[in-house]
Amino acid sequence: MRLSSLFFLLIFGSIAFAQNPYQLISVGSSLPNQPLFIVNGNVTNNETLKVIDPNEIESLDVLKDASSTAIYGVRGANGVVKVKLKKNAKLLSYQKLLKKFKVKKEDRAYPPFLDHQPLVSTADFYASPNKIQDIRLEYRNNGMSKVPYLNIVTNK
Repeated sequence: MRLSSLFFLLIFGSIAFAQNPYQLISVGSSLPNQPLFIVNGNVTNNETLKVIDPNEIESLDVLKDASSTAIYGVRGANGVVKVKLKKNAKLLSYQKLLKKFKVKKEDRAYPPFLDHQPLVSTADFYASPNKIQDIRLEYRNNGMSKVPYLNIVTNK
C-alpha cells in the first residue's frame, strides 16, 4: 500500500509540475521559430549578427521554405540567413574576445550579456573586434543583492 501510494505521488506529482513537456528546440537553432544563422559556413546565433561590422559583409542570402529545408534539413525549417564575409574580415570567438579585452580569469565564470541582454550561447558567438568597445564586470540588482555579470559593450 505504501509503495503504491509513493508511486502514485511520483507519477502525478511530476506531471503536475512539468512545464510544457511538449516544447522541442531543434539542434542548431538557439530559440524556437528562429532561422538558422550561418556566417562563413559556421552555424552561429542571431546575436553574432549584431556585432559584425556591416563593412565586412560581402553577401547576405536568405533561404526560405523548401530551399532551406532541402539543404539544411530540420534545422533550416524556419529559414536560413547566410552571411559571407570579405576575405580580410576577422571574427573572434567569445573566448578570444575575453583574452583580447584582458578579462580576468576569475571574472570569466560570470554569465555573459551583450549590451545588458543575456547571451543565449557563447559556444557559437563570434564578433568583429572593432564592434566591441569593452568587456567589463557589472552588477545588477535582483531585489535582494547585487549579481555580477560580464557585459559586452558594443559600438552602437
